Amino acid sequence: MSASSLHRHLICAGSRGAESGLPSLPPSQRQLDGDRAHLALQGVLDGSLQLDGVVDDIRPAVEVAVDYVLNITKEGGWKLATEIKLDPSRIFKEEGHGGSADIVLTKDDNLIVIDYKHGESREVLANGNKQLLAYAAGAVTDDIKRLSLVIIQPRIWFGPKIKEWNLDKGDIQEEWAKIAARLKEIKGSVIKTPTAEACFGCRAKLICQSRLRHVEEVTMDAFQEVNGAGGGISALSDPQIAAFLDTQASMKSVYADIEEEANLRIKAGKTIPGWKLVAGRGARKWALDDETMEKKLKNMKIPKNIYLVSKLVSPAQAEKLDCLSDKQIKNLKGMVSIKEGSPKLVTESTTGDAIVYDCGEAFADLPSTECQDPAPSAESVFM
Repeated sequence: MSASSLHRHLICAGSRGAESGLPSLPPSQRQLDGDRAHLALQGVLDGSLQLDGVVDDIRPAVEVAVDYVLNITKEGGWKLATEIKLDPSRIFKEEGHGGSADIVLTKDDNLIVIDYKHGESREVLANGNKQLLAYAAGAVTDDIKRLSLVIIQPRIWFGPKIKEWNLDKGDIQEEWAKIAARLKEIKGSVIKTPTAEACFGCRAKLICQSRLRHVEEVTMDAFQEVNGAGGGISALSDPQIAAFLDTQASMKSVYADIEEEANLRIKAGKTIPGWKLVAGRGARKWALDDETMEKKLKNMKIPKNIYLVSKLVSPAQAEKLDCLSDKQIKNLKGMVSIKEGSPKLVTESTTGDAIVYDCGEAFADLPSTECQDPAPSAESVFM
């Protein structure tokens, strides 16, 4: 067990025993990209790597985290630690919930614990975050009075990229007491209570029968809601729509794993009736490196302004140019517009203000008329 899996253990007590002895799940490309970003962030903050040396695909995200830390530490007096191992067992009264915090900042009676998340589609909140609470329990000292638990998630496509949970010591001690009490309550329990949140990242999820039973139950419950209702999807009531939406997180998670299992079986020479693997659409690229291709295109007498395309800097890049004065940067900010993204359907607990649609405005210009009885149908006239 570790700080990162504490939330799962608190929800699904049996997951601890179920995962015992199992190997780690193979890392996905998403996880590999996250590992690269974490290493780059650590390198920039400890001075072993320049931000300009971070590869292009992760540099913007790493820069968000670096800027946040530097904006705090510029005041002076802050102590910075990266990838520091922390053990909360003194407070939780149980071993096995520690881990390495990405960033820990301390100054006088202030403690800031920061966790960097590279994912873009699954929002991680700071408030109530069990992983951050575990790190804070391992990092706190007697002289700390104020704590800030921070999630930096630069690539998230909705909600704020930086989320802070500020507490005084009394508040966080109450949170730690709840965790300690829950750990004591479920100690040795084998009861499994699978949910989409609890199953995420669980090493036992592919062999967990309780997980499949849970998906079956919630799906059947949703269909029970519409029994005898008549009509199709458009005839469902708002609560019935909500009942189906509530099942999607668990369903998507299971179907993704089933699809991955099918992929593995077909690659191993087995047959999945009615299904096959086909080659995905490829993308053309130069077979040689950029420098070699540039020389070859130059030798072909192709003008340089054709084979080398320049691109306007982004607002974020322009604001960091050393040649600009504060006044010029201020003027630039007045030239920036923010393009709103398409509306996304998310759970009510997700960060972000709900979009409120007022249909009355759409019909405001129509003349007001009294409702009249509809004209009789031909069928009623000739009956």
